[in-house]
Amino acid sequence: MKETANLTNFQSDVDMISADAEVLRAFLRKHRLDGIEMMLCAPWDRKMFPEDLIIGNHLPFYPNWMDFWREKTEVVREEFGTDEQITAQFGGLTRERWLEKYRRQIEDAAETNPEYMVFHVGNVRYRETFSWQFYYDDEEVIDATIEVLKELTDCIPSDTWLLLENLWWPGLRLTNRRLTDKILSRSPHPKTGIMLDTGHLLATNAALRTQEEAAQYIHRVLTDLGDAKEMVKGVHLHQSLAGEYLRRHTGKIPATLTMTDIAHHIHHIDYHAPWSSPAVHTALQPIAPEWITHEFLQRSLAHWDAQLQVQTDALRKHERNA
Repeated sequence: MKETANLTNFQSDVDMISADAEVLRAFLRKHRLDGIEMMLCAPWDRKMFPEDLIIGNHLPFYPNWMDFWREKTEVVREEFGTDEQITAQFGGLTRERWLEKYRRQIEDAAETNPEYMVFHVGNVRYRETFSWQFYYDDEEVIDATIEVLKELTDCIPSDTWLLLENLWWPGLRLTNRRLTDKILSRSPHPKTGIMLDTGHLLATNAALRTQEEAAQYIHRVLTDLGDAKEMVKGVHLHQSLAGEYLRRHTGKIPATLTMTDIAHHIHHIDYHAPWSSPAVHTALQPIAPEWITHEFLQRSLAHWDAQLQVQTDALRKHERNA
C-alpha cells in the first residue's frame, strides 16, 4: 500500500511549498509518504512537481453537468446565467465541446504517468445543495456517467486505474450495492475500481456524532457492498461529522444564492478534518486499498503538517501496537 497527500498546482499550493520540489520532497519524507495525488489546475511544471512524486491524478469535477449532457438548454441557462459562463464551464455550448475539453484534461493527467486517475460520479443543481430535493436520482446519474465514460475511455491509458469516487449527491454514494455493481460492471475502462472518500460517505448519514460511530458506519457500508468492496482500490481519508449542520441548513434555499454561498455551504458539510481516533482502523478493516490519500483542505504548510501528523498517528497507531 502507498500513502500519499493531495496537492494541486493552483497558485496557492505552489506558494505553500515555496515553488520548490525539494520542500515538497522533504515534507513527504517527514510524514513517511510515498508521493502525492495531483490535480492539475494549470500546465504541469515537471521541475516543481516531478513525475516520480505523482502517484495518482485527480481529474477535474463538474458537479452540475447532467442538464448540459441531456441538452436541457433552458435549465442550463437558468443555472449558469449566460452562454459565456456555460462556455467557461464546459468549453462550449455542445456536448462535443465538453468532451473535447474533458479529453484534453485526461490527456494532460496521463502525461504525469499516474498509477490511477480519480473520476467523481455525482451531480447536483445549485439549489439542490441546500434543498436536498434532487431532480435526478442515483441510477440516472450513474447511467449518464457510463455514457460519458464510453466517450472518454480511449484517452485513459489501459494500464492506469480509473477510480470512481463517491459523493453524497445523486450518483455513486456506495450505499446501494446494485448500483455500485452496475457502474463497475458497465464501465468501459478495463481497470475500473472505487476511490472511497470517507468524508463524502459520512455526509450520507446525518445521525453520526463521533468518529467511533462514523467508523462503524463506514465499516457497515463497505461490508454491505459484498464482492464490490474488493474493488475499493483507493481511499481519500478524512472525516466530516456535519450532522448538526445538515439538520439546520438543508431543506431551505437562501434568498440569495451565489457561488460563494454554495462553496461556504459545501465546506461546512465536507470540511476534511483528520481522523484522530484509532477507530479509523475499524472503518478500513473490510478493505485492502492499494492507495490511501490523506486528503485535506490545507491553508498553509504548517496547517497541512499538523493535519497529517494527527491522522498518520491515528492510522499508524495500530502498526505500533501490533
